[in-house]
Amino acid sequence: MNQKQKSLSTISKLIDTGYRLFALKGFTQTSINDIVQEAGYSKGAFYAHFSSKEEFLIQVISERVQGYFKKLESILYKEEREMVELFAIYSAELATQAYKESLSAILFELVVTTNQYPHAKKMLIDLFENWRASLAYLLQQFQQKKLIRNKMDARILANTAISVFHGFLLQNYLDERVAYLDFVPAFLQLIDPIDSI
Repeated sequence: MNQKQKSLSTISKLIDTGYRLFALKGFTQTSINDIVQEAGYSKGAFYAHFSSKEEFLIQVISERVQGYFKKLESILYKEEREMVELFAIYSAELATQAYKESLSAILFELVVTTNQYPHAKKMLIDLFENWRASLAYLLQQFQQKKLIRNKMDARILANTAISVFHGFLLQNYLDERVAYLDFVPAFLQLIDPIDSI
């Protein structure tokens, strides 16, 4: 295994271990020591790849959600009649993953602490902007192809999707009577697909 492969392997193991610990103990209760000890590395290995715990968590969240956005990109190459349905399916898959991994709760905890760390705050803003831009582009395509009736600005719709997604997950985190998957039909009602799913 060459140096680049070792480095990627280290990053991958740290990310998997860190996310599992964040989901189990929470962001503030998980230390860098916890992560490196559980992963079998030194603090030096951690700091060789990440400048802070906050930057690390942003990278972890980004990696966890990246597959969803790759799936969203693939929707654009499907038949029009499948596009909104696939959006709903992929969104439900992401919600289930986020629920199982406490993504919204961990993200909320990070948001609360980022004012103390301007670099981490900038990274988090950029992460949300990437999510917003990807969703806005897809929703704009839905509008142009006349797959949805809602003509609201696609960026506003994307912000709404992100808010509804995390809102349902956070409410479910507090109260299991709130079904986190209800965000899918709620958002679909908002965008108002031409063909019912």
